[in-house]
Amino acid sequence: MKDYQIFGDRLVREWRFQYGVIKSIADWTIMLYLLIPGAAIGFMIYRSWWINPPAWSLEMPVEVYYIVLLLITFLGQYRTFTEEADKVFMAKHRLLFTGMKRWAYLYSVISQALGVAAAVLIMLPLLLKIHQFSIYETVSAAAFFIGLRLLISAIKVHISDIGSVWNRKLASFTMFSAAANLSVLILWEPSWLIFIEALIVGAASVFLYYPRTTKLGYIDDEVALERKQRVKYINLIFTMSNDIENSKIITRKKPLLYRNSKRMFKKRTPINGYKELFFKLFIRDFGTLASYYQIVAVTVAAIVILPPLLLKLPVAIGLLIVLYLWLLNIWDKLTLANPLTRKYQYDEAFLKARNQAAGVLMLPAVLVAGAVFCAVLIYF
Repeated sequence: MKDYQIFGDRLVREWRFQYGVIKSIADWTIMLYLLIPGAAIGFMIYRSWWINPPAWSLEMPVEVYYIVLLLITFLGQYRTFTEEADKVFMAKHRLLFTGMKRWAYLYSVISQALGVAAAVLIMLPLLLKIHQFSIYETVSAAAFFIGLRLLISAIKVHISDIGSVWNRKLASFTMFSAAANLSVLILWEPSWLIFIEALIVGAASVFLYYPRTTKLGYIDDEVALERKQRVKYINLIFTMSNDIENSKIITRKKPLLYRNSKRMFKKRTPINGYKELFFKLFIRDFGTLASYYQIVAVTVAAIVILPPLLLKLPVAIGLLIVLYLWLLNIWDKLTLANPLTRKYQYDEAFLKARNQAAGVLMLPAVLVAGAVFCAVLIYF
């Protein structure tokens, strides 16, 4: 069996597996009624952009398109299609194993390039008609972000080899900051220079990652990464489900914050006790903090991006209401998980503390959204 046949067989099995994941939440009738109308509506909207660009795009700066492309570059990931049994079988057939990995590398490059190209193709009528981009400028920008996505994917593989969690986070933050700064610089550069930078960035990605396709010492890491990539859509479905608990497993022996469990309130009352318990649980749960930040960030982005002034305020208020309801749900999730606190879920002090805690955590979001809204009013 040839190396490309092994790769093709694993690729087909991967596609069948992901199709099975999709079928688990939507049968063919649902997909049919969603895909056909969605494709027709999307085609009509995209065609209208070529004829008459939408009004909201007239006030959108070109930096927004670059930010979207930059976010897409962060989603890149190289696939190896390495399996657990390869440690026994493929290790004895080095040429087959490395050949299969090279085909997987080529597939990863093509799929990541097509992802960026598809995003640029969607933006193309707006870039050409509103921002007066030439075809050469558009191609050079697309080539740059394709090369940047490949480079980020290669760096992410090396970052995953770092043992310390905090060092990995620091390296990831440094990589994302450098990529963002590099993307800002190309806004004022000529097209020919951007194209040269794209070639340099792409060559750097090959230099960093391609040697791994010829080595056998990374099988365990590749199997772990492939397992994570294989179930990412399953994890996404679980995350969107309200019936499945998805809390991350904490391996540290002591919490990062409030290790000595000091009191937050001088006055000890049942209401303050419930609030202190919730605040400490909320702050210690980084997943909950990340979700809180995302809702606030979406609210701020809506205030800044939405063109009509009359649309900014109701959307912002609606998102803040969603945040308040989410905080109430998080209260129930964190406090009622313990049988001791579940005993008092209908107590008057418990219910008052629930509303007060949600109001306290709403205050930073309201202040940030209000400050951004006032800044937008003054600026525009």
